[in-house]
Amino acid sequence: MFGTKASAYDIAVKNDNGVTIYYNFINERTELEVTFKNRNSRSYRNSVVIPDVVTYENRTLKVTSIGEYAFDDCSDLRSVKIGKNVTSIGYGAFYNCIALTFVTIPRSVIKIGGTAFNDCRGLRSITIPPSVTEIGFSAFGNCISLTLVIIPNSVVSIGNYAFSQCTNLEKVIIPSGVTSMGKSVFAGCINLEKVTIPSSVTSIGEGIFYNCKGLTSITVESGNTVYDSRDNCNAIIETSTNTLITGCKNTVIPESVESIGSEAFNYCTGLTSVIIPNSVKSIGKYAFSGCSALTSVTIGNSVTGIGEGAFSGCSALTSAIIPHSTTSIGKSAFADCSGLTSISVESGNTVYDSRDTCNAIIETSTNTLITGCKNTVISHSVTEIGELAFVGCSGLTSVEIPSSVIKIGEYAFADCSGLTSVEIPSSVKSIGNYVFQDCNNLASVTIPGSVTEIGGDSFAHCYDLKDVYCHAESVPSVSRDMFYYFALSPATLHVPAASLKKYKKTMPWKKFGSIVSIK
Repeated sequence: MFGTKASAYDIAVKNDNGVTIYYNFINERTELEVTFKNRNSRSYRNSVVIPDVVTYENRTLKVTSIGEYAFDDCSDLRSVKIGKNVTSIGYGAFYNCIALTFVTIPRSVIKIGGTAFNDCRGLRSITIPPSVTEIGFSAFGNCISLTLVIIPNSVVSIGNYAFSQCTNLEKVIIPSGVTSMGKSVFAGCINLEKVTIPSSVTSIGEGIFYNCKGLTSITVESGNTVYDSRDNCNAIIETSTNTLITGCKNTVIPESVESIGSEAFNYCTGLTSVIIPNSVKSIGKYAFSGCSALTSVTIGNSVTGIGEGAFSGCSALTSAIIPHSTTSIGKSAFADCSGLTSISVESGNTVYDSRDTCNAIIETSTNTLITGCKNTVISHSVTEIGELAFVGCSGLTSVEIPSSVIKIGEYAFADCSGLTSVEIPSSVKSIGNYVFQDCNNLASVTIPGSVTEIGGDSFAHCYDLKDVYCHAESVPSVSRDMFYYFALSPATLHVPAASLKKYKKTMPWKKFGSIVSIK
């Protein structure tokens, strides 16, 4: 036995196996907490046994805690046996111990702290003792080898992201003592198939099964006073509000549901079609976002609000009809719906329209086009192309912006990878931030003489640019690099002859490979 004093620990003691373990005194120096030598030392490797007690300077002290980050990033640690007096495993205690495959947790432990075993990628199974009452934030997050988790009846709270990204987790048994389940507890558990929520659960966070694409069955036990799975719907419904908060690819939305909650079907990639009944009044933020196999959606005629990003990333969706009842549509509601060929608003809607059969959603009072698709023909009555209006519309190969348009919003055409040329009309005075960002096949751009200001990153990552025609005699101001300098060397900038010298002296314009007069 030996002892030392350092800033990172109070004492260092060799255990019976000859492994040096570092400790801090706690509880007025009556007990010990396992810690590290220093944050960069990777103090522990191979197999470690944490003793029940330590004898130091003729005193016998219980080891009662694994401190924060005690074994953090010990990439050569393979197994740990924790002594029977430990009651707490601290925040990040075994974080990123990628080779750890075996852990013995004693019945004395009552709390497993946040990120305690996060990124322990070799951990295949874990037995949580029946003394544990709380599983902390992301405690077992990204344990990609974990296949089975049995949570004991003593647990009452499961923290946010507790088992997120456990991609091989196939089965989990949630005990009848659990009352609270945090946000995204099982997010990214793509092999999880069936889950039963016990009658004791009274609080469930958003996105609890986010991106659980293999989930086929979700059931709430009868007797639960807060949630239900009425009509064998394969979903979790908040009883008092009739809000469907979580569904899966086999969900059938009951006629009694009044709202679809935020992220309810988020990244449910197995969902192919959905009928939203007439009882539903609102669709929450990102409710169906990332449902990449969704080909058909029927929106009921009582829906008044469609939340931000509600159907974003539904790349297989081909058509959508907005009912006459809808009075609120959030930003990017249909962003990155690259397969969308038809989008329209029912007649009789007092807030939105699809005038001139334009295949778009237009806000009637402001004449702003808020959502388009690859078949959109922009009406000559439109005065503004809204923020994110065509974002991710990769099927858009050409666009005619009419002279009625005076403003183009941020990200309006961002990530339209099929767009090869664009001519901005002289009615436009400024180009917003990120408008054509990531249009990586855009070869030709025409900027009118009316433009005085161009937003940051407006043509960023447009690596195929060959010709930019800027008719402005006064060099437009740029809030920050609009093109990214390294994309400009192969491109030619065409400008008015009278302004040629000005462009050659002004950043970022002077970075073009060639600057010539407009012929």
